[in-house]
Amino acid sequence: MNLYITEKPSVARIIKDYLNNSGANFTSTTTNKETDSPFFFDSNGNCIAWCAGHLLRLLDPKEYDSKYASWDETLLPIYPEELKKCTRATTKALYKHLQKQIKTATTVYHLGDPDREGCLIVDEILKQEGFTGTVKRILLNALDETSVQNAFSSIQDNSDFQTMTAAAESRAAIDWLIGINLTRFFTRIGQHSGNAGTLPVGRVKAPVLKLVYDRDMSIEQFVPTTYYTVDAYINGKTKITLEHDDIFEKELADRIKSEIEGKEATVSELEREITNHFVTSLFSLDTLQVELNKRHAISPSNTLAAAQSLYEKGYITYPRSDCKYLPDSQKEQAAGIIHNLLSNERVTVAVTDESVFTTDKKPVYNTGKVTAHHAIIPTVKELTKEVLETFSTDEQTVYLEVAKRYLAAHYIKPLVKEKLEATIEVANTAYTMKLSETQVRDEGYKILYIDLLPPEEIYAEEPIPFPIEQGDTFTLKDVFVTDHVTKPPKPFTEGTLLSAMNHIDKYAYNASESQLQTLKSVKGIGTPATRATIISELLDPKNPLLYKKGKAIHVTSTGANLVTALPIVLLEPTFTADMEEKLSAIENGSLSIKDIISDTKDFVSSVINNTDVRKYAKEALFNRDHPCPKCHEGYLHKLHSKKLDRDFYKCSDPECNFMCNVKKNGTPDYTICPECKTGFIVTRKATKGDTTFEFRACTNYPECKYIEGKNKPQPKGPKCPKCGEGILITRKGEKDGKKWQFKGCSNYPKCDYKEWGSGKKNK
Repeated sequence: MNLYITEKPSVARIIKDYLNNSGANFTSTTTNKETDSPFFFDSNGNCIAWCAGHLLRLLDPKEYDSKYASWDETLLPIYPEELKKCTRATTKALYKHLQKQIKTATTVYHLGDPDREGCLIVDEILKQEGFTGTVKRILLNALDETSVQNAFSSIQDNSDFQTMTAAAESRAAIDWLIGINLTRFFTRIGQHSGNAGTLPVGRVKAPVLKLVYDRDMSIEQFVPTTYYTVDAYINGKTKITLEHDDIFEKELADRIKSEIEGKEATVSELEREITNHFVTSLFSLDTLQVELNKRHAISPSNTLAAAQSLYEKGYITYPRSDCKYLPDSQKEQAAGIIHNLLSNERVTVAVTDESVFTTDKKPVYNTGKVTAHHAIIPTVKELTKEVLETFSTDEQTVYLEVAKRYLAAHYIKPLVKEKLEATIEVANTAYTMKLSETQVRDEGYKILYIDLLPPEEIYAEEPIPFPIEQGDTFTLKDVFVTDHVTKPPKPFTEGTLLSAMNHIDKYAYNASESQLQTLKSVKGIGTPATRATIISELLDPKNPLLYKKGKAIHVTSTGANLVTALPIVLLEPTFTADMEEKLSAIENGSLSIKDIISDTKDFVSSVINNTDVRKYAKEALFNRDHPCPKCHEGYLHKLHSKKLDRDFYKCSDPECNFMCNVKKNGTPDYTICPECKTGFIVTRKATKGDTTFEFRACTNYPECKYIEGKNKPQPKGPKCPKCGEGILITRKGEKDGKKWQFKGCSNYPKCDYKEWGSGKKNK
């Protein structure tokens, strides 16, 4: 029996259609979800099956030995003799169906994606099941009919791709060994230092955290600088600016102003340039997420979720793509896709003529740049306005952006801009001034965005002549000095952070040329499918290392402490570059899995067994978020009582016994007692009969019996003659060893009325 295994069900459907068009008769036999297979079968018993990404996962430490359920640092490092795998809980049913087909197969056709992970997704299942039959490899670089036909005409032996599988296995092993061991190591140090949460350490998360930390530090340490420009107006509206090095002294700017004001000026050089702008690329997942975050404030994870839903509904192509181009064979579908898009008035209202779209000489068609998947585009499946409006807001937005980009890439007319640059010499001086102005002459493809962009970003301006020509002479009358202030770098947003991960080479300041090239070739750190998840996990409100303020992302104090605690090698993207070079060595056969795992274990052990690393991390991770209000020496650290099964705060100074409960927002629950001024109001519990209730009272009880809220005892006594609201109560005072009593208003400090004994005036 022949068994075809694809990476995902959408590919399986394409393979079924292709084989059926070639004379096969594959159909689905699913009638009962409990017993029948979801796969496609022909009359000879051959099967087209699929995975759903990785169906297997690496075992957790406690699945090797129950002792690892405890994060006891004395058990580190954890190095299983062999890294084993098991079925993911979410895909057990699918795996069982696939397992059944593998047992009866004689030949397996491996149709995983043509990259490392695609090789591993199918190969790890065959290895897990001990399959010993024939395995053939079919490389699908694209999913159009021509590309599928070419793939089936050049079937190869799967053994030719085992080094790619080995590289993917090695990458997974590296991430497991580092993530499991160093997360536990630094988390335990953090817990001893007052950090209650988990401190995740990983090859990708660490440099992402450092990106935000470095940006925040740049903003915090930024010192604004004032600088000046000398400007003038031509015809009262066109501004020209003095060409000069940065001017930081106002006196210098004023002196230059006085020198050129009233002088004759001549246009000595003038250059006009008309440029045509086309859409040169379509959306990859990264660029789609960045665009949606920037324009619509949709998070990368929500963009992926919406795109995945649209893909599963059949309205856009595979979304987890890192490619922005299409194979030439896709041109055949363009007319049908464009026709359907123009039929939906939600997609475009400004253009309905199909003749203004073409595939001729369009740069988005570039077979050579297509990777495992082509760019994200609409499918030929028609989507009406009525159906589209039943989708979620995010799904509608994602679809419209993908659709408009596709139409814009095929639009005949370019966006046309005219740019003018002029050099103006000031007579009898060494000064020159510059003019740079750009006007839109034809809106071109921008007209498709009429419902998304403001009019000034779309419509071409009326063709107004530029205000000067070469050789023109005029008098500089309206000269003025403009002061400017330098601005700090902008904080990251989810979109710009995701883009930085994709272009991490720009932030690898200490990388060698070969490391930079490696980071560029692998397109940064993380993958299109994992980057949004990594950012979301760092933003996890239960254990945040990053937080959002509006759209901006910042590092938390815990996240900042972790950055300073980690060895620099883990924070640099060059760690990934070095790993990728080793994985490439595995692919070409010059390095083995054993070698790279051995190197990784040596690195992990060098961190865990380094006393200096431990000492420095303990200091760096010490939690200083909440100074102790009692001793002012220690800091309040959150602890957990197993006996009471609840969290509480306790001072880190062993000589201070201050403790308090935890508020709902996670902060210490205390305030200074307004009665005695030395105790603290904390939440307590009391039981009366069968009823347990909470109340807030002073820590100095029984000396101070202050109770807050509805249980607070009401003072008795005469009303305050000053405010008429408070009650006169007895208070005590002391100075230089002398003690006294007086009556004061209970509304103090709002009311400061006092009554003294004989010999002193009331006030």
